[in-house]
Amino acid sequence: MAAAAKGPGERFLDCPGYENCLSFAGIQNWRSFNCEACSTFKARLKVIKTASEKENTRLCEDCREKFTISPKHRYCRSCLGKLGRKKQLEKGLSAGEAKKSQNKPIGAFTIGIQITIPKELVHLIFPSK
Repeated sequence: MAAAAKGPGERFLDCPGYENCLSFAGIQNWRSFNCEACSTFKARLKVIKTASEKENTRLCEDCREKFTISPKHRYCRSCLGKLGRKKQLEKGLSAGEAKKSQNKPIGAFTIGIQITIPKELVHLIFPSK
């Protein structure tokens, strides 16, 4: 059985008993309620914490010295940065140019401050006279 507690705190919105707790809080005329005293919430929180505490033991495929960013990732943070800089140099971009080009899609140009329009659509928005 779900057990709502009076006051602000964390809520488990996916709980099967959430609607009952919400109704109970309304009947009791509470301004807010939380799920922290509920056994269902505690069990769910334990599962989430256990999943997030899994250790990453995967070594970087490049340096073989540091752990990767995540268990699914191939490189550590420093090697990933080096790889990104190497790709920028291959494109012939300096560090400043690379930062400017990161937010700009290929085959597009920017007008104004925050509007980026693909080249294919420019003639629809700005027809030539």
